[in-house]
Amino acid sequence: MTAFPAAGTFGSTTRLQKLLALDLVDFRLLMARYHLAHTTDAEAKRRAQENKQESK
Repeated sequence: MTAFPAAGTFGSTTRLQKLLALDLVDFRLLMARYHLAHTTDAEAKRRAQENKQESK
């Protein structure tokens, strides 16, 4: 795989700001070191379930 930048943004009513930019290697190291993959997956599943319930 090749490394590519990933960016995080913060939305407000007045402007968007870039909070963090990581290449793929840095992102994977960060995910592994702090066990963020599990947390991210759990939140994604929670939001998907919430969206499914809202669409009924």
